[in-house]
Amino acid sequence: MPARPASARGPEAPSGAPGTSGAAAGWPPHDPPLDFRSPDTPALPADAMAGQSASSRYTALRPAVMLRDAVAVVGGPSALTAFDMNTGRTLGAVAAKNAAPKSAGGPAAPNAAPRPAAVNGREPAVSAFVGAVPAQGTTAARAAVEVVAMDTAGYGAALDVPLDLPDWANDPNSTSSVGADLVGVSGTTAVVAVSRGDHNAAFAVDLGAGRQLWRHDDFRAFHTADGRVLGKVMLSAADSKLVALDLTDGATAWERPQYIDVHGAHGLGPHLALVVTYDHDRAKDVQVVLNAADGGELRVEDPVGAAFCQYDERSVVVCVSGAPASPDHVTAYDATSGKVLWQLPDTAAHRVVPAVRTVWHGVVYAEVDHKPVLLDAATGADQPGTPRVAALMVDAYFGPTLEQDGTLVAYRTSA
Repeated sequence: MPARPASARGPEAPSGAPGTSGAAAGWPPHDPPLDFRSPDTPALPADAMAGQSASSRYTALRPAVMLRDAVAVVGGPSALTAFDMNTGRTLGAVAAKNAAPKSAGGPAAPNAAPRPAAVNGREPAVSAFVGAVPAQGTTAARAAVEVVAMDTAGYGAALDVPLDLPDWANDPNSTSSVGADLVGVSGTTAVVAVSRGDHNAAFAVDLGAGRQLWRHDDFRAFHTADGRVLGKVMLSAADSKLVALDLTDGATAWERPQYIDVHGAHGLGPHLALVVTYDHDRAKDVQVVLNAADGGELRVEDPVGAAFCQYDERSVVVCVSGAPASPDHVTAYDATSGKVLWQLPDTAAHRVVPAVRTVWHGVVYAEVDHKPVLLDAATGADQPGTPRVAALMVDAYFGPTLEQDGTLVAYRTSA
């Protein structure tokens, strides 16, 4: 068995969590897992990978799943479903009050993964759903966005909060659809970005009280960290500025008007953000690592962009640029200092760029030439041994993996 990298060592996962667990089924946890055994479990519900194709080079494969021991909470178009990965049994389902509108044709959009929260000693799974309130009498049909939470102890409904949408969400002359994205959950507060065409608004919801806290119009939120909601405000059709709102009341906490065209932005763990933007003061495009709390610059570099960034839930964030299936660069950052820990490719060492699937507790799970590989998240060093699969997400008990037929199967951890 290969040794766990130093950055991966930590306390073993708890085995006595409520509900079905891997330990309760006779399987020990492996934190982090370094290998997986042949699957003997049912495939996860189709909603987990709806709208995603294994053959796509240009989008990262992101299961609409939140793992909690041996239970997968799966996000659908308008419901959350708890699925026992040991038995294939559905443990519970929670639906939004207003069903998702029917698609006008074309490929289905991917479902979103629910996120964990911390509310009154519990850890509900939270998601945001776009729905449609049907017409009734003289009242026209209208769009709806709801924040829905499932109790992960009993798998019943924890809350359902409808958002107070701006008028543009129901503009009959618009040809665009309403979209909603759960940007983040910080303690008992969930932040949702709602959009339609060029219109944007951010919402904060108190999950403990079950009510909307605030709405900030003309703001596109992309990350929550350290009591801040980071996003951009459009100044014109082409220009924007970087702004952070206070999580508690939606007031402006800080802004960086020199960043006048924010091309892309990603969270770098619980304290930092990575922003690709045109910097008016430097008169060039830059890639900036910022403190979320005060907007202070920790690192400024030439932009390579990022298709996605993923925090390992301990100390490292790994960012991938280019097409996720055949990326141009992989960069690992220290989640506290913003320091670059390592980068690939490394031509001097004859090392290529792996296709990163997921990152967890000090280990990068990836593929090179369609073969699974493991890297130390802190150093980028190859780890000995070859895992059976390159899982799309992992916890101590399971590694859900996309099969050739498009189904998502949970491989048990074995080392």
